[in-house]
Amino acid sequence: MLKTKIVYLTNDLLLGGTQSIVLDIASSIDASRYEREMWYLDDHKNGDATRPDFVPKFEEAGIRTRCFGVRRFIPGIFALRRALKEAKPDIIHVCLPDAVIIGTIAARLAGVKRVVIHEQNTHKFYSWKLNAAFAFARSLADLTIAYSDTLEDELFGAHHILRTPIERIEHRSYTI
Repeated sequence: MLKTKIVYLTNDLLLGGTQSIVLDIASSIDASRYEREMWYLDDHKNGDATRPDFVPKFEEAGIRTRCFGVRRFIPGIFALRRALKEAKPDIIHVCLPDAVIIGTIAARLAGVKRVVIHEQNTHKFYSWKLNAAFAFARSLADLTIAYSDTLEDELFGAHHILRTPIERIEHRSYTI
């Protein structure tokens, strides 16, 4: 049986809540049906190799990791687009600001079938430029998952609790 390939993408894999959540999600998915990879834009260790990260935890769970070493948007989009064209994932699941913007644009340029954005934080404190970039990224995504109805209301003006089977998704955003 051909496995569905999922690439998860975050800004980094330093110890943090988002990285822990992605590890939980990726680890709980059936490895016999899904090929899982964890990609991250940069290690953000700033030369301090002793800063702890989640790389060993992902690898212990059988999930390959890949660091791109990019911190800027345009080079990041092109590096990620090349990698996605080569890897040919069926789904990319993006989390955290830089990864959402860079990953969504690169995925569409690379022809990835499904793009899922994972939102955990309010955007109220972001600049108008960053909010415009997020809005553009969300317009390219197939689905945005929000962690609260308040957040989904902020981003989409309404909220929908995900209760239906995945085959019957009717909205572009859901709260879990």
